[in-house]
Amino acid sequence: MVKSKLLEQVRQTCRLHHLSYRTEKTYLSWIKRYIIYYRRRHPTDMGEQEIKHYLTYLSDKAKVAPSTQNQAYSALLFLYHMLWIENIQMLEKNLVGSIYSQPQNWLLILILEKFGDITYLRQSCNTL
Repeated sequence: MVKSKLLEQVRQTCRLHHLSYRTEKTYLSWIKRYIIYYRRRHPTDMGEQEIKHYLTYLSDKAKVAPSTQNQAYSALLFLYHMLWIENIQMLEKNLVGSIYSQPQNWLLILILEKFGDITYLRQSCNTL
């Protein structure tokens, strides 16, 4: 079985968000299966294509029910949201101050690059 620092981080984040123990176990199980399916590659080395392929595999080859596929999808969303927030915090810690004078601007630029939503940028700039 996969035992790693990543899974411990997922477990801690589940508890931080007060998710139920059953949800935590389910998320960890789906994340382990996802990692093992891709021959133990780290999730940061994978992305949207791998998630789509894995979910397609679950429905077509593994013949799981749509609700089960939704569980897997929710677990992977939770994982990538957790990793993305962690990467932003690391980038802010290392780069803000040396490149940008205000941390809020750096975060807005990252959000804009990730999602490309100009309306979000306009609303956020008005609140700064």
